[in-house]
Amino acid sequence: MDKQYTEFFQNPTAPRYEELLREQVAAPGYSAHEDYVELKNLISDDKMDEAAAELERLLPIYPLSPRLHLLASYRAEAIGNKELEEEEQEIGFACLEAILSTGDGSAARPYLCSKVSDEYDVLGIVLREEVEQQSLVQIGEKTCDKFLCQSGAEVHFDISLWYGSY
Repeated sequence: MDKQYTEFFQNPTAPRYEELLREQVAAPGYSAHEDYVELKNLISDDKMDEAAAELERLLPIYPLSPRLHLLASYRAEAIGNKELEEEEQEIGFACLEAILSTGDGSAARPYLCSKVSDEYDVLGIVLREEVEQQSLVQIGEKTCDKFLCQSGAEVHFDISLWYGSY
């Protein structure tokens, strides 16, 4: 992994996350809607060599994706590589920590994230919220995804950096 990311994952801060996020969104091949279906299928079908190749393709494009690192952790577990499993899990959680450091999810301080799956990872893994409704809202100059959750919570994500990069 690139040294700048290794250092970032050891100390994920909001300003550094935003800087790296801008680079990721500008990278060739980036899509805010990549959901790793092919990788999930390869892991489910126990095709670990092909999954490794897919990870090699995806990780340079989506280094800040919690889901991608957690999938890499599942693959490492499946092949019995405990060290890599723990490393990828730690990186995945560092990505979540970085997203949380960017705001509080309110309309005034929405979270920044790198893609749609990040929103659902924060909501499900960290906040343990179930989504009832998602809508696109404009808050000043920011384009945000607004989630209404079953608990009644409203959670906002600033998607201005990648909105429209479909």
